[in-house]
Amino acid sequence: MRTLPQGRAAASGVVLWLVLGLGTVMAVLAFTFYTMVRDQNVKAHLIYFNLSAQSHAESGVNHAIDSIRQAILDPHSVTTKAILEAPPTGVAPLPMPEGWLVPLEQFIPAGDLAGVEVKVALEAVGPLGDPDDLSQGRDPGEKTATLVITSTGYHRGSRQTVVERRPLRIVNMALPVVSKFSLFVRSPDPTDETAVGYNRFANDITGSPDPNVPASANVHPMVVYSNEEGLGGDDDLDKPGWIFLGGDREVVLNLTSGGEYRFGQYFHFYNFLALDTSRPAAFLNDAPPPFFLAPHTFAGQQQRFAIKHALYGYFTIDQSRDDPQDMNRDGVLRLYLDTTSNMRSSTLHLYGSSLEPSPTRVLGRVFHSYPIYSAVTVDVDGDGARDGVVRMLSAVPEEQFGDLDTTDALPPEVPNLSTGGTIQLDPDSMHYSTLFGDWEAYSRYMSVLVDREPYNTAADYMRSQGKFPPDREAFDPAEDYPNPGTSVEIPGREGESAHFKGDLNRVDGSGFGRKAVVTVADETEFKQLFLDATAQLRLGGVVRIASGDLSLPEGLRVVDGGAVLCAGTITVDRVTTPDDQVLSLCSLEKDVVASFGGKVQASLVALKGRLRSGLRSRELELEGSLAVDRLAADEFPAGGRVVFDPRLDPTRPESKELYRVYMADRALEWRL
Repeated sequence: MRTLPQGRAAASGVVLWLVLGLGTVMAVLAFTFYTMVRDQNVKAHLIYFNLSAQSHAESGVNHAIDSIRQAILDPHSVTTKAILEAPPTGVAPLPMPEGWLVPLEQFIPAGDLAGVEVKVALEAVGPLGDPDDLSQGRDPGEKTATLVITSTGYHRGSRQTVVERRPLRIVNMALPVVSKFSLFVRSPDPTDETAVGYNRFANDITGSPDPNVPASANVHPMVVYSNEEGLGGDDDLDKPGWIFLGGDREVVLNLTSGGEYRFGQYFHFYNFLALDTSRPAAFLNDAPPPFFLAPHTFAGQQQRFAIKHALYGYFTIDQSRDDPQDMNRDGVLRLYLDTTSNMRSSTLHLYGSSLEPSPTRVLGRVFHSYPIYSAVTVDVDGDGARDGVVRMLSAVPEEQFGDLDTTDALPPEVPNLSTGGTIQLDPDSMHYSTLFGDWEAYSRYMSVLVDREPYNTAADYMRSQGKFPPDREAFDPAEDYPNPGTSVEIPGREGESAHFKGDLNRVDGSGFGRKAVVTVADETEFKQLFLDATAQLRLGGVVRIASGDLSLPEGLRVVDGGAVLCAGTITVDRVTTPDDQVLSLCSLEKDVVASFGGKVQASLVALKGRLRSGLRSRELELEGSLAVDRLAADEFPAGGRVVFDPRLDPTRPESKELYRVYMADRALEWRL
């Protein structure tokens, strides 16, 4: 038996062990590599699943934001309504449009392996501004809220949740307080017997412009139409646009004589649906002195005397300077009134026209003035109607009463207006002392200038069926005869708190800024974002221009309305606004300039400035509302019309259609 040498056997064992050791090492290395690759693969898949789940979650958030942004463009969508009606609770689910998740599910099919779940809620719902401060107006429907989107994506066993919070703002596109008024003037021109102010219209007795006064020396009325329904419809005077002429000084407006369809204001004295408003309101005195209570016989004729009063307006001439019967020839009416030197009438007609009467609530120290002419009349045929006018009864002081029989003697005969003949009067009876006794009695019947009657009284005349003086029924006498505007409450919509409480003189627009949802630097940026080359305006909200002026193109067409708040002067000319939109143009610090090449359908606001005319030869033609600090009496010598747009009124139930919901472009919070 042969054996290996001892040394060679040892070498063979070493090789075997070496081979076995290397194999073991290789096995360990292989196992380690396999394990590492397997772990890396698992980790890679976990990272992929996590990233995929996070991507699904982020897609859910982005899709929710896009869906909400589209939904709130429709004021009638279920989402918009839910936001508008959201109560101030903790966190409340927000309804979304039906089928809103379908596009997302097509992108990420739901199943056991992958999918996304999205929940949308509102939290921190609260008022926009201080709910207890009503001094600049407040709309309880205007709110702030936070939108909370919780989106959970999953892929296989991995789940990732993304939470994003975005601020919301609910804003009414109409401006507070001033949008309730057809005309709002904080500092009107002083107007009374010592200051001409708004009493600059030279007109004849019919109410037409005085043909003898050149247009350059005359100022035609600006007629305000506040009540679209007039007395022919619903005459609730809380519903139309109100009027405010502020300041601490009385504004006394001379009523225009006549029944002319544009400017005559005799209709102020009538229920215009029942009576002829082209003639002055006349009535017999039902409590005359004793002489007038019994008939008197003279020359075989029974004569009944009466005292008749006629409510007139102001006028500078009758219908012709050459008419010898001109009631105001050479200014003779001043002799009857003895208290005024200005027979021109008002350029502010606050109750519309005789064709379109428009009574409303007038706030401020606002009065109207008109003469009541008195005359002694005689009836000789027993029908109760006057057949002759004996004498107009001049307004005279007590010391001149004794001289009337000499200076203004009663005539012995007067024309018979019924037959064309004459009426002989008893000369022994035709003395002022016989008819009246003394000046104290005479003063109760003589012509008088009513110079401080609250303007709101005209609304009572319009309901009085010709009664003089009318019953005060249209307004609360304790508040509105007159109401100086220093303590006013504007009620909110039915079931809501008041819209405004305070002093109208202190309304300065400081509450407007909180409504702005977009702020741009200047006019250039504004036009780039909101105006196109065809002069179409797309606002969709309340936009603030931080600095500079704004000049809008002629023929502006509003596609999507809202409000513009500009630091500087706004110039506007011819604006068309569709029936389902509103537009407010507000200069926060300066003026609004109206060139008026045509109709402007907008609310013009300049509470620290005034409305200026860019073309003084053109009439003002405004459909919307006007709110300024000052309205110069001669700024629009051609006159014009201000027609209230009731869609602006923040107290009407329909004003809820003007709410818009705005979502911020950036998130308050984003967390994974």
